[in-house]
Amino acid sequence: MIWTVIPVKAPSLAKSRLAGSMSARPREGLVVALFDHVVSVAQEFAGSGRVLVVSPSPEMRARAQGHGAMTSEEEPEEGLNAGLARAAAAIPANDAMLVLPIDLPYLEPADLEAMLAVEAGAVLASDRSGTGTNALLLRRQPRWFHFGEESAARHRRALPGIATLTRPGLAFDLDTPDDLVKIHRSGSSQRQGPQHCIAGTGLILRR
Repeated sequence: MIWTVIPVKAPSLAKSRLAGSMSARPREGLVVALFDHVVSVAQEFAGSGRVLVVSPSPEMRARAQGHGAMTSEEEPEEGLNAGLARAAAAIPANDAMLVLPIDLPYLEPADLEAMLAVEAGAVLASDRSGTGTNALLLRRQPRWFHFGEESAARHRRALPGIATLTRPGLAFDLDTPDDLVKIHRSGSSQRQGPQHCIAGTGLILRR
């Protein structure tokens, strides 16, 4: 069985790098829209697997339950990697674990199927720079988590033999005002793609 684990902060605390260019309410709306998109993709991919949302936010845990996902409470002071480790401890040792951040507006089920198709005990989906980790598949123990700065290199050191997958839907993470501009300009034919994630947020760029 595959457990797709989706960590998410409280909307008011997420996407802080957009704070200088985007007012608070639409930024929070963007976080919720990204979350809804990634959870929907994960559920479509997971099939008979499980979707588990890890969050310190009661609001986001309730929203996850509304989507039919399971939830795990992250203590506000413990941070992402510790919260993932605690969630991982509750997952059976023989089950696979796929960690999937929410800031992936181009994500499609085919991207996750591609990760699953890689024959390796651990698979890392890199960001556009090649230095970050935008998804992490762990098929067996040990389960090490090193999200943060230079996470790709740290995951490679901790998990010898880890494979790297690069796909557009996994590489584009929405972090900066420039990323929002790219989405505005690109358009999208996806049912729940990037335009869907920013529609209705009252987006105001302060440039």
